[in-house]
Amino acid sequence: AKFFVGTDGGLHHAAAALGKRAVVVWGGLVSPKILGYETHINLHSGTSSCGNPKPCEHCKKALDSITVDMVREAITKCMASQD
Repeated sequence: AKFFVGTDGGLHHAAAALGKRAVVVWGGLVSPKILGYETHINLHSGTSSCGNPKPCEHCKKALDSITVDMVREAITKCMASQD
């Protein structure tokens, strides 16, 4: 794979370990400042982490703040930075 697009989890960690570019969509559970990588494009609302692993309104609002256009633009930027 040239790059990864997805959420926080095992695959984004694998992408980092393999030196792959990534666009990672973050909810409100945990911040990319804690589990993210500076080499990835991290889309995050900037809200504080709630730490609640169950679905909650806080996390829904955090995800809703990330638009399809934001993800598309990040993917375009990621593709443009190909080696």
